[in-house]
Amino acid sequence: MRFGKAVMLALILETMTGGVQAQKATATVTLNVTFVNPSCDITVPDSYNLGTLTLGSKEHEDLKITWHCASEIPLKTALMASIVTGVPQGDDKIRLIVGNKSSGTTLSLKEKGSSSPIKLMGINAQKYFCRDAKESNKKRTCTLTPVTNVSPEGPFGRASATLRFEVGYL
Repeated sequence: MRFGKAVMLALILETMTGGVQAQKATATVTLNVTFVNPSCDITVPDSYNLGTLTLGSKEHEDLKITWHCASEIPLKTALMASIVTGVPQGDDKIRLIVGNKSSGTTLSLKEKGSSSPIKLMGINAQKYFCRDAKESNKKRTCTLTPVTNVSPEGPFGRASATLRFEVGYL
Protein backbone atom coordinates (compact mmCIF):
# COMPACT_ATOMS: atom_id res chain seq x y z
CA MET A 1 0.00 0.00 0.00
CA ARG A 2 1.29 3.31 -0.95
CA PHE A 3 0.35 6.47 0.94
CA GLY A 4 0.78 9.98 -0.33
CA LYS A 5 3.27 12.20 1.48
CA ALA A 6 0.48 14.30 3.03
CA VAL A 7 -1.39 11.28 4.37
CA MET A 8 1.84 9.78 5.71
CA LEU A 9 2.71 13.03 7.53
CA ALA A 10 -0.79 13.26 9.05
CA LEU A 11 -0.51 9.67 10.26
CA ILE A 12 2.88 10.32 11.85
CA LEU A 13 1.61 13.50 13.59
CA GLU A 14 -1.47 11.68 14.86
CA THR A 15 0.67 8.92 16.25
CA MET A 16 2.99 11.40 17.97
CA THR A 17 0.28 13.63 19.49
CA GLY A 18 -2.47 11.12 20.01
CA GLY A 19 -1.43 10.35 23.59
CA VAL A 20 -0.92 13.99 24.69
CA GLN A 21 -3.83 15.73 26.40
CA ALA A 22 -4.09 19.45 27.10
CA GLN A 23 -3.40 20.36 30.72
CA LYS A 24 -5.50 23.07 32.41
CA ALA A 25 -3.76 25.46 34.77
CA THR A 26 -5.50 27.78 37.21
CA ALA A 27 -4.30 30.46 39.57
CA THR A 28 -6.08 32.58 42.19
CA VAL A 29 -5.00 36.15 42.75
CA THR A 30 -6.29 38.32 45.60
CA LEU A 31 -6.33 42.02 44.77
CA ASN A 32 -6.33 44.40 47.73
CA VAL A 33 -7.60 47.91 47.17
CA THR A 34 -8.01 50.87 49.47
CA PHE A 35 -10.56 53.42 48.37
CA VAL A 36 -9.80 56.90 49.67
CA ASN A 37 -12.30 59.73 49.72
CA PRO A 38 -11.01 62.88 48.08
CA SER A 39 -9.54 65.46 50.40
CA CYS A 40 -11.66 68.45 51.32
CA ASP A 41 -10.63 71.96 52.26
CA ILE A 42 -12.79 73.41 55.03
CA THR A 43 -12.73 77.06 56.00
CA VAL A 44 -13.92 78.26 59.40
CA PRO A 45 -13.07 81.57 61.07
CA ASP A 46 -10.02 81.33 63.36
CA SER A 47 -12.16 82.74 66.15
CA TYR A 48 -15.68 84.00 66.65
CA ASN A 49 -16.42 86.72 69.20
CA LEU A 50 -19.78 86.41 70.96
CA GLY A 51 -19.30 89.87 72.46
CA THR A 52 -20.41 90.86 75.94
CA LEU A 53 -23.06 88.52 77.29
CA THR A 54 -25.77 89.30 79.80
CA LEU A 55 -28.21 87.03 81.64
CA GLY A 56 -30.68 85.25 79.40
CA SER A 57 -30.73 83.72 75.93
CA LYS A 58 -29.40 85.41 72.80
CA GLU A 59 -28.98 84.55 69.10
CA HIS A 60 -25.78 85.88 67.56
CA GLU A 61 -24.57 86.84 64.09
CA ASP A 62 -24.19 84.02 61.58
CA LEU A 63 -21.14 81.80 61.52
CA LYS A 64 -20.29 80.67 57.98
CA ILE A 65 -18.37 77.50 57.12
CA THR A 66 -17.30 76.66 53.58
CA TRP A 67 -15.81 73.49 52.15
CA HIS A 68 -14.76 72.12 48.79
CA CYS A 69 -13.74 68.53 48.01
CA ALA A 70 -11.10 67.83 45.37
CA SER A 71 -13.15 65.52 43.19
CA GLU A 72 -14.25 65.63 39.58
CA ILE A 73 -17.05 63.25 40.50
CA PRO A 74 -19.94 64.90 42.36
CA LEU A 75 -20.26 63.67 45.97
CA LYS A 76 -22.79 64.10 48.76
CA THR A 77 -21.23 65.51 51.90
CA ALA A 78 -22.22 67.04 55.22
CA LEU A 79 -20.56 68.50 58.29
CA MET A 80 -20.00 67.15 61.80
CA ALA A 81 -18.93 69.02 64.93
CA SER A 82 -17.13 67.96 68.09
CA ILE A 83 -16.06 69.63 71.31
CA VAL A 84 -12.32 70.23 71.76
CA THR A 85 -12.44 72.40 74.90
CA GLY A 86 -15.47 73.18 77.04
CA VAL A 87 -17.89 71.05 79.04
CA PRO A 88 -20.49 69.04 77.09
CA GLN A 89 -24.08 69.62 78.16
CA GLY A 90 -26.01 66.79 76.57
CA ASP A 91 -25.23 66.13 72.92
CA ASP A 92 -26.03 69.58 71.51
CA LYS A 93 -24.67 72.19 73.97
CA ILE A 94 -21.34 73.16 75.39
CA ARG A 95 -20.69 75.01 78.62
CA LEU A 96 -18.06 77.71 78.14
CA ILE A 97 -15.10 77.72 80.49
CA VAL A 98 -13.52 80.60 82.40
CA GLY A 99 -9.89 79.75 83.08
CA ASN A 100 -10.24 76.09 83.96
CA LYS A 101 -13.74 76.29 85.51
CA SER A 102 -17.14 75.69 83.95
CA SER A 103 -19.09 78.94 83.52
CA GLY A 104 -22.81 79.59 83.70
CA THR A 105 -23.00 80.06 79.92
CA THR A 106 -23.99 77.42 77.39
CA LEU A 107 -23.55 77.64 73.65
CA SER A 108 -25.46 75.80 70.96
CA LEU A 109 -25.44 76.16 67.17
CA LYS A 110 -28.47 75.99 64.90
CA GLU A 111 -28.38 75.42 61.19
CA LYS A 112 -29.86 78.49 59.46
CA GLY A 113 -33.61 78.00 59.14
CA SER A 114 -33.77 75.25 61.78
CA SER A 115 -35.02 75.50 65.33
CA SER A 116 -33.03 72.47 66.57
CA PRO A 117 -29.40 72.72 67.64
CA ILE A 118 -26.81 70.64 65.79
CA LYS A 119 -25.21 67.69 67.59
CA LEU A 120 -21.68 68.24 68.93
CA MET A 121 -20.74 64.57 69.11
CA GLY A 122 -17.91 64.23 66.61
CA ILE A 123 -17.13 62.14 63.57
CA ASN A 124 -17.74 58.72 65.16
CA ALA A 125 -21.35 59.59 66.03
CA GLN A 126 -22.05 60.61 62.41
CA LYS A 127 -24.53 63.31 63.47
CA TYR A 128 -24.48 65.27 60.24
CA PHE A 129 -25.75 68.78 59.54
CA CYS A 130 -25.67 71.01 56.47
CA ARG A 131 -26.21 67.96 54.27
CA ASP A 132 -25.97 68.24 50.51
CA ALA A 133 -29.38 67.90 48.88
CA LYS A 134 -27.70 66.24 45.89
CA GLU A 135 -24.23 65.27 44.73
CA SER A 136 -21.96 68.19 43.98
CA ASN A 137 -18.33 69.00 43.29
CA LYS A 138 -18.80 72.73 43.87
CA LYS A 139 -17.90 74.85 46.90
CA ARG A 140 -20.49 74.54 49.68
CA THR A 141 -21.48 76.97 52.43
CA CYS A 142 -23.11 76.23 55.77
CA THR A 143 -24.60 79.01 57.86
CA LEU A 144 -24.91 78.42 61.61
CA THR A 145 -26.52 80.64 64.22
CA PRO A 146 -24.80 80.58 67.63
CA VAL A 147 -27.18 80.74 70.60
CA THR A 148 -25.98 81.48 74.13
CA ASN A 149 -27.81 81.11 77.41
CA VAL A 150 -26.26 82.88 80.40
CA SER A 151 -27.33 81.86 83.89
CA PRO A 152 -26.17 83.38 87.19
CA GLU A 153 -24.29 80.21 88.23
CA GLY A 154 -20.58 79.65 87.75
CA PRO A 155 -17.75 82.16 87.44
CA PHE A 156 -18.01 85.21 85.21
CA GLY A 157 -15.20 86.61 83.10
CA ARG A 158 -13.65 85.92 79.73
CA ALA A 159 -15.11 82.55 78.66
CA SER A 160 -14.29 80.32 75.70
CA ALA A 161 -14.80 76.97 74.04
CA THR A 162 -13.27 75.29 71.00
CA LEU A 163 -15.17 73.26 68.42
CA ARG A 164 -13.86 71.11 65.56
CA PHE A 165 -15.76 70.87 62.25
CA GLU A 166 -15.20 68.00 59.85
CA VAL A 167 -16.53 66.94 56.45
CA GLY A 168 -18.32 63.60 56.22
CA TYR A 169 -19.17 61.63 53.08
CA LEU A 170 -22.74 60.41 52.67
